[in-house]
Amino acid sequence: MSLRIVCWLLAGVVSLVQAEPLPGEYITAGGWGHLTVKKSGAGQSFNINALGGNGHSCQLSGGMTHGKARLAAQFDDTAPACVVTLTPVGRDVEVKNNGEASCRDWCGMRAGFEGRYLAVDEACTDRRRAATRKTFKQRYDQKSWRPAQAVLAPLLARCSKTMDWIETGWVRNDLALASAKAKDRAACLAALEPLVADAAKTDEEVLANYPPTDAELYQGILKATRTNLALCRRLPEQ
Repeated sequence: MSLRIVCWLLAGVVSLVQAEPLPGEYITAGGWGHLTVKKSGAGQSFNINALGGNGHSCQLSGGMTHGKARLAAQFDDTAPACVVTLTPVGRDVEVKNNGEASCRDWCGMRAGFEGRYLAVDEACTDRRRAATRKTFKQRYDQKSWRPAQAVLAPLLARCSKTMDWIETGWVRNDLALASAKAKDRAACLAALEPLVADAAKTDEEVLANYPPTDAELYQGILKATRTNLALCRRLPEQ
């Protein structure tokens, strides 16, 4: 066997290995989709949770080989299977399907699961974000305002790209409130700045711009934002 053929065969093996996503947690930009890849026997398994508009979602999981999974139709035994492909793109994973109607079986009407899922910093995984917010609350309840700021500010700086808009809104308000308690006017206003324009809108305007469930969730954030903005603005300029 020639050296050229050996190299070609080795390249094919490497290509096959690279076609499998690495085990780990991946999140889309904007945090609407979460993907977990795990080793499973000789192959792999995956789990996707994706959130769409008005509370609609996708939930799908299964085993896969070389980055491909076949999911049987849920409602029609004669329908073609949904083939989900998970392709590594650098450190990230691109998720696609074969376009069969059965792929919609796993999703609500306003949700989908195709897209680029980003490899996340360990500090930005679901588990670590929850732990960080728990630590923040402990510091806040102890009235340790500056330490509370120091816990939450890095979370916002490092993880806002892959947090969903609702979580981001609440984190911004928590950070603003701790900053207000610490008499840090600049940090308080900076935390809320991306929400200021929407906070100036009426509830009716918010309802007109978002589906009902999304609007209800966002209204709670905007109500907190208006209260916290007032606290920020009452603080003396430094």
